[in-house]
Amino acid sequence: MTSEANSTPRVSAEVTVVTDGVAQVFTWGGDAHIAVRSVGADVVIEANAAGLRTLAGHLLRVVGMVCVTSTSL
Repeated sequence: MTSEANSTPRVSAEVTVVTDGVAQVFTWGGDAHIAVRSVGADVVIEANAAGLRTLAGHLLRVVGMVCVTSTSL
């Protein structure tokens, strides 16, 4: 973990989600930055390029999980 003056420390994160007995691992690299906040009835997502790529990959995996689950019913 590294830190610059007046900045947020950079860390990697990993979350494992189990759905229907299948584990999915979602990771964020140290260079990915994603911030989510609520503004009234809206949700605002702010991210750097690495964060957007990471978020896009995670959303594609979630869609894939939903499609596989829906077609296997």
